Amino acid sequence: MAGLIQQAQGPTQEPVEQAAVQAPQGRPDIAQRVLVAALKIIHSPRITEKLLRIMRTIENPAAAIAQAAVIVMKALMSKARGMPKEIILPVLGKIMEEVAQVGTAAKILTASPEILKQAEQIIIAQMQKQAQPEQGQMPQGQMPPPQPQGLIGQQMGV
Repeated sequence: MAGLIQQAQGPTQEPVEQAAVQAPQGRPDIAQRVLVAALKIIHSPRITEKLLRIMRTIENPAAAIAQAAVIVMKALMSKARGMPKEIILPVLGKIMEEVAQVGTAAKILTASPEILKQAEQIIIAQMQKQAQPEQGQMPQGQMPPPQPQGLIGQQMGV
């Protein structure tokens, strides 16, 4: 993780870590830029305190890491106004690793690859749940089907 912090601080980037981040097609540099922005957010004093507070209150380490990573993702989307989740998703694993390192350094949790995988599954489940419209609600951007009016509507009881 020291390499990730160095990437955020200066031009001494390690090619191996750059290759570990999968970029969206057509924009190989965007994933790296998103990762650097995420690292700056994670290590800003205000956000770090917020992440540590979350990790202290949630007993399950995977859930704590997932919740902290969601905070970072929301901050990224807020700063980049309108950045789609698809741009952030390729660096989600690195964000979770860095969040876990912050929690480990503070002696709040210990993260294994299995815990990170569970955290990733929690986030994916949350995103899928948010993507599905609640029962009885129309997906955003869709209008309800037109209701019959006039004599036909009266006959149908509308």
